[in-house]
Parts: sequence; C-alpha cells; structure tokens
Amino acid sequence: MKTTGKILLLIVTIVAAIGSVFMYITSIISPPREVGTDNQYEVNLQEKISALQENAEQAGVTLQSMSELFTSFQAAHHITKLYLDEGLVDVTKLDSARKQMVKIYATKTQNYNEHFFQQSNWDERELAWIDRKIDLLLKLEYFGRQEDNSQIILQGFTELFNTNKRHKEACYNYYQAKQLPTQASWFRGYSNAQDLINRAEKYANENYLRNNKSLVQSLKDVRRQQAEAHYRYIDSQVARMKYYKGLTEDRYEAMSRNVTDKLYEYKYKARSLYGNYYKSTYNLEELIDKYRGEAEEYFNR
Repeated sequence: MKTTGKILLLIVTIVAAIGSVFMYITSIISPPREVGTDNQYEVNLQEKISALQENAEQAGVTLQSMSELFTSFQAAHHITKLYLDEGLVDVTKLDSARKQMVKIYATKTQNYNEHFFQQSNWDERELAWIDRKIDLLLKLEYFGRQEDNSQIILQGFTELFNTNKRHKEACYNYYQAKQLPTQASWFRGYSNAQDLINRAEKYANENYLRNNKSLVQSLKDVRRQQAEAHYRYIDSQVARMKYYKGLTEDRYEAMSRNVTDKLYEYKYKARSLYGNYYKSTYNLEELIDKYRGEAEEYFNR
C-alpha cells in the first residue's frame, strides 16, 4: 500500500510538472494573440447601423422625431470619420457602412418630407430644417474613390436621389414664390409685370406648392396687386405733367410724350394682362389734356 501510494504521488507530481511546462510554453513563450481589433470596430459599425435602422422604424412624422433620428445618423457618421482618421477600419468597409446609413436615413426622411409637402399649411421653420438636411444628403461624399467615379453617396440610390432633388426644388421654388406678392406691390415695367404674373401662375400650379393654400392664394392675388401697382404708376406719371413751371418747353414736351406713351401702353396692353383688374384711363387722359393746355398757355405767354 505504501509502495502504491508513493507511485500515485510520483505520477501526480510528474503530471503537474508537465502541466506547468505546458502552461509556460503557451503563456510565456507563445502568449495568446490579441483578437483582431479591426473586427471589433467593424462589429461596432454594424451595431450602429442596426441601431439607426431601429430608430428609423420607430420615428414618427414629426420634426422632433426626425431631429432625434438625424442626431442618431450624425453620431453614426461621426464614428466612421473617427475610424478613418485613426486607421481602424479599411476605407472600403467604412464607405460600405456609410452607404447603408445614408440609405436608412434618406428613406425615412423621404417619407417625412413627402408627408410635409402634402400638407395644406407649411411651417417655415420645419421647411428650413428639411432644406438644410436635404443639402447635407445631396453633398455627402464617400471617403474613398469609387470605381464609377461617383462621389455622392446618395447617387447610389437613384430613386432616393431623384426624390431628394425634387424636394430640394420644392424648397427653392417656395422661397422664390413667396417673394412674388411683395414684388407685385411695385411696377417695374410691362415686361416685368408679364413675367411676374406668369411666374405666379406657374408656382401656384406646381407640384407640392399647389398644396399650400395660403401660398396659392397669395400667388393668385399677384395679378390684382400688379394691376393696381401699374395703375398707380401711370397715375403718378400723369401727375408730373402739372409741374410745367420751371421747365423749358422742350423738356416739358419730352416728358409729356414719355408719359403719354406709358399711358397708351397701359390702355392698349393692360386689359389682356390684368383682365377684370384693368381700370379705365379716361380720367387720366382728361388730366393729360388739362395739364397740356395749361402748359401751352404758360409757355405761349
């Protein structure tokens, strides 16, 4: 028994010694390799993409929800920039991740923008926010050079790209159309009046803009505003003719011809342009004759 015990003890000692040597070899001589750091960063990117997708699915069609989604998108995009600067992930994989992020965000914003433009009243603060975010999407570029030389990420998604271009155009046209009623308060020549009215009609019937009731109403009023501004201008020009004193006869005659030409332009062209908003020039023509008679008498004294 004693001999057997000694043999067992010896065997345990030998096994322990061999185990120690093996651990030494594996831990000291050949230490464990670190897990590839690129992999963990790539995994993190996929987690960011998944989180962005989840946020997009949960986001409602409100400015607050979209602002929160943009913050999530911006944070995910910032990570890709950080990984690029630190050289932690290959640029091709980063661009692939960014393309996925852009698709997720652009798809949601496309639906949100479309919903906004279908409304009958537009919040200008919300419109400005949409306009800025569309600009960002249309300018966001890949980090690396692409095989087809396309640098704008959104161009990789034709439908999304074209829809964002249409939405951007709607924003631009809205701001242009919004200025027309103010511009119609002044008369700047017959050709300008024609252009102003034509543009107002075009914008009032344009896709998206025609949904905005208050804008459409103000655009429809441009013809009346311009007609009144034109008549006020002619009236003010006729009024100049009573100030013949202090002028030479030649200067007065030149002014008189100029005013008469403007009045006749209104008389013979404005009716077709302004329709029911056209005003008769009968009283103005009587005033011209009156002022001319007074001036003639003055200069012939």
